[in-house]
Amino acid sequence: MRIVLAGIPNAGKTTVFNHLTGQRQHIGNFPGVTVAFRIGRSGMDEIIDLPGLYSLQPSSEEEQVAVRYLRENPPDGIINCMDVTNLRRSLALTLSLMELEIPMILAANMVEECVPAPDLQKLEEWLGIPVFEIRRQNAWAPAVMLRLIRGEIQKGRHPTPPVRGSATEKYRWLDRHNPLPPLASRRRGLSEKLDRLLLHPLWGTLIFALIMGGIFDLTFHRLGPLLTSPFRQAIESMAAMAGAIALPLLRAVVQGAILGVGSVFSFLPSMMLLFFFLAILEDSGYMVRICYLAENIMARLGLSGKSIVPLLIGFGCSVPAVLSARTLGNEKQRRLTIRLIPFFSCGAKLPVYGMLASILCPEHPYLAVFAAYLAGILAGLATAALSPRSRVPLIMEKPPYRLPKAGNLWHRLWGQTTSFIEKAFTILLAASVVATILQQFTPALTYTASPSESILALIAGIPAPLFRVAGLDDWRLISALLAGLFAKESIVSVLAVVLPGGMAPQAALPFLAFALLYPPCVAALSVIRREAGWKCTLQMILLHLAMAFSAAVLLRFLQAFLRL
Repeated sequence: MRIVLAGIPNAGKTTVFNHLTGQRQHIGNFPGVTVAFRIGRSGMDEIIDLPGLYSLQPSSEEEQVAVRYLRENPPDGIINCMDVTNLRRSLALTLSLMELEIPMILAANMVEECVPAPDLQKLEEWLGIPVFEIRRQNAWAPAVMLRLIRGEIQKGRHPTPPVRGSATEKYRWLDRHNPLPPLASRRRGLSEKLDRLLLHPLWGTLIFALIMGGIFDLTFHRLGPLLTSPFRQAIESMAAMAGAIALPLLRAVVQGAILGVGSVFSFLPSMMLLFFFLAILEDSGYMVRICYLAENIMARLGLSGKSIVPLLIGFGCSVPAVLSARTLGNEKQRRLTIRLIPFFSCGAKLPVYGMLASILCPEHPYLAVFAAYLAGILAGLATAALSPRSRVPLIMEKPPYRLPKAGNLWHRLWGQTTSFIEKAFTILLAASVVATILQQFTPALTYTASPSESILALIAGIPAPLFRVAGLDDWRLISALLAGLFAKESIVSVLAVVLPGGMAPQAALPFLAFALLYPPCVAALSVIRREAGWKCTLQMILLHLAMAFSAAVLLRFLQAFLRL
């Protein structure tokens, strides 16, 4: 059976979906559009988590995709996730979904937060469809929901809406006939008090700066290095053991794979910390407040406060960050936001910054890492300030503050971590092995002990004249930058193979500037091409190349002038 989850935004669909499917899920797309929806399995049933919507009269691209899916691919059943603290809007959508005459149940969420407690039995009798209460402590809730919806499908029960018409007509009808009194969240009063502080132009901005500063401090200074050190020691031990292999080529390949993958893998704890903190911001409801807090600043740059969400997601990975820009209704703001995302350094660049920071600032490497992140943000904001602007007022619903749920945090952290591990043992392993092999043979396919005569040196030497003015004409540095176009972590993997002794301090700063600003990986570029078109993608590539070369050249001459 094919079962759809539908509901207004922030109604708890994602939580229900994760409980129903576990890790058995992937992303789907409608042909011809860019908005994605998640697809998972629960036993023999296929579960589809549609984007949030308010009615079947769409006003955004996300709503258009949800409505189109429901009308063109009618599912066997619908689980309508309802936020009972937002009863009026939730019921208006329920009435619209009933018009589709598809077997349906109502999953009432956040019931324990309501005052007064809602009479769900009365609501079930009024609508004529089963109403199920979702509670956090109900571990068996997913099985019950599936049993209920399967029962409705097998009985062939099609709901009959008590009213039909436009969304406006439904709201008017609900105002007269709603069987339940107005409900409010117990947290609403607390949320309003917190908002007075956290959304204050001065104090709210200071608190946001402290929160982000704390995240970076814990990730790159206090906790991150402590968790990373054991990984590095284990990798060095494994590489030393591989040195006992007798065959030279096999020994080089094994050591290259261990050092290449391991040098990136050692940064996994820091990356997990960053992903964990970003998940907390989102699950607690604070991410929405950041949008409101950033609205005035972003508006001056021609952006919406909503743009801050894709930009913050960009610290994790550019691909989902670009996809999340779909929520921006204004096309100019969406394209500008997409252009800025690569300036917000993704987690894949963290190993690069960490490696170079240990060369540039060995006593306090976290300061160099923080400076790299800050430089990227400032470069992005400068780009936005020079771009054409458009202003659209920010309209978003503020959910009440909640303690993040361990299950939601785990699902997000696990998804990001497994994605990184898959990349480490596919793209990064392949890059390390290929770089090692190409470094062992000459163009005549004869074994060489001199890497400067190898195939890799020949390939990387082709663009070397272009990099000479920036002081980066060393074929080993160029080979790492070329590998970084496929995956930014590959920069560290390849450098571990071709420069096992480490990079010269004089080259580290221009190299950092170039790695910070040059175009994102091919995966991000392919998503950008789908989202914004070829013209925008080519403009971005040229802009990033120009800025990367300019910054590297400027820093090289600055180093020479100051004799650093």
